[in-house]
Amino acid sequence: MTTTSSIDTRLVRLGLHEPRAALVEQGQVSEGVAKEFATTLNAFGWSDAKTKTLHTTVELLQSNMAMQADHQDDSKTAHGGEAAAKVVAKALIRKLRLAWPMALRDAGTKAGVAADAIESGGALGTSSPRIVAYLTTVEPAVKTLEPFLKPYFGGTSPLTSLVAARTGLQAADTTQELELDQVPESTQRIYEAKGRLLELISDLNRVGQIAFDGQAATLARFNKDILLRARHKKAEPQPVA
Repeated sequence: MTTTSSIDTRLVRLGLHEPRAALVEQGQVSEGVAKEFATTLNAFGWSDAKTKTLHTTVELLQSNMAMQADHQDDSKTAHGGEAAAKVVAKALIRKLRLAWPMALRDAGTKAGVAADAIESGGALGTSSPRIVAYLTTVEPAVKTLEPFLKPYFGGTSPLTSLVAARTGLQAADTTQELELDQVPESTQRIYEAKGRLLELISDLNRVGQIAFDGQAATLARFNKDILLRARHKKAEPQPVA
């Protein structure tokens, strides 16, 4: 990817396919939460300076330049690209983790896999290579337990779904890297801002989880619900005209 040294390519990749409008809306809500609980959050590592950065990043993503980049991105990635592939892969992982304990009990002594076989890899986050590596690591265990997992997947093959999700994400990630080489610096800066805002929102939520541990009603305020709904909507297949 051709960039100037002042651009953080990690943030560019993080924000590349995030839905801008939903990210802005989520940022505004998160800013309100940060201000409402500022005193407590400040005591646990979230500073007023971070809230100000969150605010200025939201403003940048509301600019005409950001909206233009958004329009160009939509025209080039009508099917959601890497973002859609990640939604599919992570949905599959959630289903696997939910079904796993039941499938293990159903298999009994026939299981032949460790109870924690799909818990490897730690937090996957939004890293496509990390998600791909995780799917590769757990594939043998899923293959072994396939007959017992299948009923919890509506009768479809979880192994086939896993291979398809991994292949789709690998292809989308490769395509993204090729596309980024052609992206002008001004557009990269918008992607970078989206990545920065996403990271700030995530960090605010983490600090909120620490500061308000055990306070369910307050903890519920620290979320990415608006953004998550938009991601899923973007990943849905579009009707053919």
